[in-house]
Amino acid sequence: MRQGRQSRDISELEEMARNTYKKSKYSLTMDSGNNSIPLKSLPSRGVSTSEPDECEHPVISGTGAVATCFFLIGFLMFLVAFASNDWLGLEKGITLSLWRKCTRDFALNVWHCQPWQNAPDFIRAVQGFCIVGLITYILSVMILIAYLTIQYLQRLRGVLIALCLLLFTSGCMTLMALVVMGIKGHDYFKLLRADGGELAHLSSKGVDTSGVFYVGWSFVVAVISAFITLASFLFCMIEFVHINEDVD
Repeated sequence: MRQGRQSRDISELEEMARNTYKKSKYSLTMDSGNNSIPLKSLPSRGVSTSEPDECEHPVISGTGAVATCFFLIGFLMFLVAFASNDWLGLEKGITLSLWRKCTRDFALNVWHCQPWQNAPDFIRAVQGFCIVGLITYILSVMILIAYLTIQYLQRLRGVLIALCLLLFTSGCMTLMALVVMGIKGHDYFKLLRADGGELAHLSSKGVDTSGVFYVGWSFVVAVISAFITLASFLFCMIEFVHINEDVD
């Protein structure tokens, strides 16, 4: 008798387990009158049912888009000025740049450019400013790409403020290089014309040193690059203020 009762109890438990398993495969419902309301659709008390969209693409405001465009334009113009040769010089005679000194043979009307071997101190200073500026530009590009592609970084205020400071540094380094190049370059040619031995050496190579001092197109491109980059810094700060207001 006991064995029969135990076997019935075991079979009942197995049947209950099967029914529970079958019911767990479907969403539970709650009967209310003749209507059946899925419990899954009811929000739990104190718990939000909305799930964050992990695949949401980053969104840039109009101010952020302007800052990005200005920065890219300024960076490209900086690269052009950085690599070109016509910063300043004596018209139709000598040109100076960051990495080369070019002279024109007026008899053959041919320009000869040579890398700096014993660069003046002001050229070395300008090179230093521009190299620091180039590094900050590259860091800005890396942070900007990460900020636009990684959604988590868009919630960190420090990332945006670091980007703004790098933009400001890039523009300032370019401006400092331009100031030194413009002032000291003009003094360099004044001293050159006062040096009789150097003038005789250049004349023996067919170089005309009688031209007027001029500012080349590379210098102008660098000036535009600096101001465009500083404008991108201003738009970056405006974007930072807007984001802070939205968060607060």
